[in-house]
Amino acid sequence: VREVLTQMNGFDPASLDETLLTACRNLDFSPSPQLETEAFEVLASLLDDPTAARIARSPKAARLLHWSTLWPLDRLDNDRCSIRGILDGAIRTGEGRIEIFSVAFAPKSDSLERLRLALSAALAPRLGLGEVDRATLMTLDLQAFTIVDQTWDEATINSLLKALKDESI
Repeated sequence: VREVLTQMNGFDPASLDETLLTACRNLDFSPSPQLETEAFEVLASLLDDPTAARIARSPKAARLLHWSTLWPLDRLDNDRCSIRGILDGAIRTGEGRIEIFSVAFAPKSDSLERLRLALSAALAPRLGLGEVDRATLMTLDLQAFTIVDQTWDEATINSLLKALKDESI
């Protein structure tokens, strides 16, 4: 599913059959017909959502952009941590604003996925994308999906880092 959604036309319902076929060819394994059918059903329902429609009709600014950073960003002390991540996608709206999105799969850590998105938004200007206007997390499982907007201020990122530390204890 992520392989489809990170394709340039991955949010276009009219291209779903072709994009799913291309995505299956790009995988390191051959998905079963049942898995392909389940992926198609999840994608078809997601692509029916207004958020997906907005992404489909917007010019793409980036897909699968890898990043790494030291957090907090602008402090020079020994308490910073090194973090690597991937921005799944960014679009430029008709008004020229940047919106980013991440695709997550249940039951992955919600804190981890929200942190990946929040840091991607915070780093977007340093990655050459410009200031982010909106950051959206799409969480999928084989029965449904949820779409939520994420904030990316320093307090939120610090809170997500703390939640991850607490989860790992």
